[in-house]
Amino acid sequence: MKKILTKRQQEILDFIESFMQQRGYPPTLREIGNEFGISSTNGVRVNLAALEKKNYIVRRPWLSRGIELVNAPKTIQTDSEVGYIPIVGRVAAGEPIFAAENIEGMLAVDDSFIPTKKVFALKVQGDSMKDAGIIDGDYVLARRQHTAESGEIVVFIVGDEITVKRYDTKGDKVLLIPENEAYEVRSIRKNSPDLQIAGRVIGLMRQY
Repeated sequence: MKKILTKRQQEILDFIESFMQQRGYPPTLREIGNEFGISSTNGVRVNLAALEKKNYIVRRPWLSRGIELVNAPKTIQTDSEVGYIPIVGRVAAGEPIFAAENIEGMLAVDDSFIPTKKVFALKVQGDSMKDAGIIDGDYVLARRQHTAESGEIVVFIVGDEITVKRYDTKGDKVLLIPENEAYEVRSIRKNSPDLQIAGRVIGLMRQY
């Protein structure tokens, strides 16, 4: 049984739920503080720690929008839970891809569509993968992993660039293959420190 909340804790929980329903992602500490006139982020953390201890939320401290509801809203069609997937933005060379400063927001995704654990989203820029059905403005959903099989569509980190390409190898080279004949195949040494595989693409979201 969950413990009873104080008035302020209930107000903050209600705000988080409303915020997530309206925008599809959770608020930041600063947004919660602004709503309730709490000037210190530590003051917000105290209330969130109480909500977590009483089993109303789960916090992901490495994410700027890392609040998850224990009792997530259900979808009318499937009665399944909604999960939240971090949207990765630009990454500075040498930084961990999932550092808080690299997360631009969160996507709300029905778990019946795709399991959300160890999955991240990336907004596609450009048309280099258009012949694979991935176009500018799409969100690709990728499962976190550092290996890939030939032919899989992969999220690569090349220096400070994040790119989506089809994976293959040739000798000691990794091939980053576009799905648009207007673009050339890139080849990079397998052991290059400038090349990482961040994940394998497993889904796509598009807004019309």
